[in-house]
Amino acid sequence: MKKVYCLSGLGADQRVFKFIELPGVEMIHVKWLHPERHEPLGAYARRLLAQFDAQQPVTLLGVSFGGIVAQELAALLPCRRVIILSSIKSPLEMPWTISLVRRTGVHRIVPGWLLKAGNVLTGNYYFSIRSRAEAQLLRDIIRDTDPAFLRWAVNEVVRWQPPTPVPNLVHFHGTADRIFPAGCIQHFTPIPGGGHFMVAQEAPLLSRLIAEALRP
Repeated sequence: MKKVYCLSGLGADQRVFKFIELPGVEMIHVKWLHPERHEPLGAYARRLLAQFDAQQPVTLLGVSFGGIVAQELAALLPCRRVIILSSIKSPLEMPWTISLVRRTGVHRIVPGWLLKAGNVLTGNYYFSIRSRAEAQLLRDIIRDTDPAFLRWAVNEVVRWQPPTPVPNLVHFHGTADRIFPAGCIQHFTPIPGGGHFMVAQEAPLLSRLIAEALRP
């Protein structure tokens, strides 16, 4: 049976993949670790390696922040395929808002609890939530997010420099993504009307596309 290692979004867990169906594929959910103080993303990714069976090339599936971490892991692991959803491949694909935060460094003085509160207040808009069920799932994920992890991860995203381009990377991205706008993204397969939460909202389509990308 094929194995796919799944990396969820910033502070999220395997619940974001609950609607993705890949028959004949074992979905292995990588668990986020508590980051060390001032730990670089590359060093953090290296600690995640203990969760992988790397006796043969692996397949990675990452959503948003998980897509960024997947690219860090691809520099450390032999990879058959790297699939990212609602993510970016370089700082050039960041919107001007994140670039401004990057230049000013304002994110470093915002406490984790405030970032978490901001997610609660603005999450439905930025994730393009369409139903009560989606809103509840997002609220549950935000509620369970570790503020310290959130603050660390935001800092690492803002200052991220990809270690090396990933040659066997497949990128699916929603045309209505409000966190990483599609107009900033290069070389991707568009998901019409897909928002940043499309892993749940467009699960049937994405399940089919991911299954196709997994074929030899």
